[in-house]
Formats: sequence, C-alpha cells, structure tokens
Amino acid sequence: GLSVIALYDETPVAVCAADSALTAVDELTLADLAGEVVIVPRDDVLRLDVPGALAPSFPTIDTTADAIATVATGLGVVIVPMSLARLHQRKDVDYRPLVDAPVSGVALAWRTDATTPLVDAFIGIVRGRTANSSR
Repeated sequence: GLSVIALYDETPVAVCAADSALTAVDELTLADLAGEVVIVPRDDVLRLDVPGALAPSFPTIDTTADAIATVATGLGVVIVPMSLARLHQRKDVDYRPLVDAPVSGVALAWRTDATTPLVDAFIGIVRGRTANSSR
C-alpha cells in the first residue's frame, strides 16, 4: 500500500567521546568495536548487531540525543546514521565511519491510495522536475 522513492544511502558511524582511543583512526570496522559498550537507544533506527560488543550495565536510554550525551561522558559508543551524528554534534564527542556496516536507506514514502495532484507535484520536485519540465 506504499509508494516509495529511494533517495540515498547513509553511512553508519560510531559516536564516541572526543578523547576516546577510537578517534585515533579515520575509519572503523565492526571488529574495532569488540569489547566496547555499545549503547542502543529505544529510538535506534539501524538495529545493528556488533559482534563482541558489551551490553551497557545501565537501563536502556530512550533517545539518541540522550545516548550521545552519555557517550560524551566516556561510557561507550552509539552507532547512528551520519546525519544523526551531525544533528547531535557536540564538542565532547566525535564520530568515525563504520566501513563494513550496512548502509541505511533513506526514502520518500506515501500511501498509494492517498496520491493527489499535490503529492504528484511534490514527487516531481523530489525527482528534480521544474515548472518547465515535462513528465
């Protein structure tokens, strides 16, 4: 019942404290996170399994923003799409791309039965059409 237009793929990153040893390299792999406490907030969008990662010894954190604030204290890492790392950027955290983790797809979706002329116009804008373009 949904129509979908794929927009782009987003790189996952590991967010850690700015003074973490993980920031010594430009890129990380999932294996680099083995032995690290990986915080998975309730609003996690990636559902990524990190082999060898440690579970936090504290209750699940509700939001990505709160998870990143926790990471800033040096208590682990959180894995998010790069756009979320940038959204929640702080001076006391840094992030590194995870080169072997699956990318997350970003798409525009709408109910097929709710397609209207305004929705069609918006879809045209998303696809790069202008007022002078033809379908």
